[in-house]
Order: sequence, then structure tokens, then C-alpha cells
Amino acid sequence: MGERRYWEFMEQARWYAGKSRGGVPAEFRALGWYTPADAEPRVRSELVRVAYPGGASEWYHLPVSYRDRPLASCLLAETPDGFAHDATADPEAMMAMLAAIGDDLEGEGFTCHSRGADQVEPGLPPRRYGGEQSNTSVFFGDRAMLKFFRKLEPGRNLDVELHEALADTGVAARLYGWIEGPGADLAMLVESLPRPEDGYVLACASLPRGFTSEAAELGRTLARTHETLRERLGEGSGAGADLAAQFAARACEVATEAEALAGHLGALLARYAQVSEHDFPTQRIHGDFHLGQALLTCDGWRVVDFEGEPMKTMAERRAMDSPWRDVAGLLRSLDYAAATGDGLDTATWRTDARDAFLSSYCEAVGTQPSPLLAAYELDKAVYEVRYELRNRPQLVDVPLSFIIRTLKEN
Repeated sequence: MGERRYWEFMEQARWYAGKSRGGVPAEFRALGWYTPADAEPRVRSELVRVAYPGGASEWYHLPVSYRDRPLASCLLAETPDGFAHDATADPEAMMAMLAAIGDDLEGEGFTCHSRGADQVEPGLPPRRYGGEQSNTSVFFGDRAMLKFFRKLEPGRNLDVELHEALADTGVAARLYGWIEGPGADLAMLVESLPRPEDGYVLACASLPRGFTSEAAELGRTLARTHETLRERLGEGSGAGADLAAQFAARACEVATEAEALAGHLGALLARYAQVSEHDFPTQRIHGDFHLGQALLTCDGWRVVDFEGEPMKTMAERRAMDSPWRDVAGLLRSLDYAAATGDGLDTATWRTDARDAFLSSYCEAVGTQPSPLLAAYELDKAVYEVRYELRNRPQLVDVPLSFIIRTLKEN
């Protein structure tokens, strides 16, 4: 009875990513308890393996609290272990999990790792955030956030790994701890950022007065992020020929869908060929950087969400890449922000914001813009052309205009 109800709950959840793939529950696994046997509630993580036609499968994470009496607001099922609830909506269950992380608790199938979680006051009221999609976040007052990873991926979670690497730099939220499960991380506890403002919302609101000071500081923040990741996680080398081939393959593929792009395919391939002759330094990067991944707080910009592009495999997201990919992502985001100024002359806003961001970034890292940057920007815009055609055709002119404008430049 309980497993069937769990599956019904999953199928309706926004974080379940297999709704259109014909998945069925193939395996349920309960881990050890985060709480003593006589606690009320009793809390544990339960894992569900979903199997899809063709043999693929995915594991999902369900934090579950058990009580002797039901809570109507988050009841899942009545089971032999008691009334089962969605633990993320059970305040006492969340306080118990916070305590488990702070205590470095280890149990069957899981290990809690504290990096100062015991400094988070235990009496802070938990509040589940209502806007999550791929994960579930619970705030403890204005001090900490417990983020539950729902679809589990093998190995260390990128968000945990890079938050730990960026510890004490001031460019990301402080990592207070995490929960390691069987072969994958289950959750992480991070600092709750003070009065955060979404970078994309701020940029759009600044039209047409200007965004130069904010963009310049964001460039310095990204530079500190890259420098720290390079120093602490190492660096490598990439082949220009391989990168150019990847870009060319994407352009040819998208051109079969986008007639307007097909007429510029030759010029695009010629631009990509310019980067094919030289190797370039690589390192760990954000991987999906744009204005929405930067929050402005009273203490400056903070970079968030280090899990990378969701459509890429874990191996692709963990691989070293050029920092210019992140720079290109932010520049493309500024172009989208400018496009929201319908009827306004935003060309100057866009140019000034781009120049401020790019010049401050380059000054901070001690370099000049690489020819790679233009290639990464064009490749990102080509990706956007396909995305917009499939999802928001009314916006396809935003990336297409950028491509045409860039190819006209020397």
C-alpha cells in the first residue's frame, strides 16, 4: 500500500522528470534512520528506482517521516512503520535532519558530513520553498537552506563539490554540510543568502538606465570563482580542433531545423575553424552560468546552482572546460535581458553592460578576450535558436539577430 502511494505522489511531483517516458517503479530501498527508534517523528531517506522502456532507469530520493498519528497536510500513506509523510513538509522531521547533519551521524546506507552545521541554531523554524522544480529546498529561518536532491546521479553532486571547493571565498553560499547516500549525495546544507535579488530580474529592471556597475562587479565575482576552482581543482588542456568540431556539428544539426540559420551556416563554420588550430587551458567551471545563476545580496554577488546544464550527462558536466564558456553564457543572458525592453532603445544598455562585465573580468584574471569567446557565444546562440523554435518561437529572433550581427563583424 505504501509503495503504491509513494509512486502516485512521485508521478504528480514537479521534480519527477520522467512523466512522459513511461516509467514504472522497479525497486524501493529504505536507508537507515536519522532519528532514534523511539523518536516522534522517525525520519529516513527512501530511494525509488524508476525503470523506463528500453532498459534505462533512474533513482529518486524521498525523505519520509513516520508518525503514530497522521498529519493531514503531508500524509503519504499508512504503513507498517506508521503514518508516512513527505518529510520536507514536516517541520519536526526537518529539524531532526538538521541535527543529524550537525552530529555527523552515520547510519545504514548514509553518512552525514558537517562543515559547521552545528552552528545553525536548532530552533529555527523550517519553511519549505514553494518554487523548486528539480530539487526541494527547506529554509531554516534566514540562516540556512537544506536542499534535497531528488533525481540522484552517481558520484559526488556537483553542487556539493563546487560549494566545498569555493569555501571561504565569498563568491558562493557557505557549505554547512551534506548527506552522502549509497553512491550519490542525497542533500546539502548551505548558508541562506541575505536578502538575495535575482540577477536577471535586476538587469531587466535596470532598462534603460544602465547596469554597468552591477555588471562590472559580477565580472570580478566570476573571475574569483574561476581562479579559485583552478587553484583548488586543477587545470588541463583542450584541443581546439575537437571544440571546433563540436560547434560545427551542432550548427549543422540546428540548421536542418532552422531555415533562417541555414543561410549563415558557411560563415558560422568559418568562424569555428578559426579556433581549431590551437589547444587551450581548461578547468572546472560553473557550466550553466547566466544572470539567473547570480544573486545580488547585501554582501555582493553570489553564484548559485553549480549542477551544470541539465541536458548534459554527469560526465560532460564534470569535465573541465574553458572559463570562456561561463563568460559567454553571461553575455548571452545580457542580450536576453536587453530584449525584454520592448520599444526601448536598448543597444547602448547592452553594449555598456557587456563591456563593463567583460573588461572587469579580463582585468581581474589578467588577460584579454580570447578568440574562443566569440566561438562560445555563437555556439550558445545556435543552441538558443533550436530551444526557442521548440519552446518559445516568438523569441527566436533574439539569438538569430545576435548571430547575424556577430558574423557581419570582422
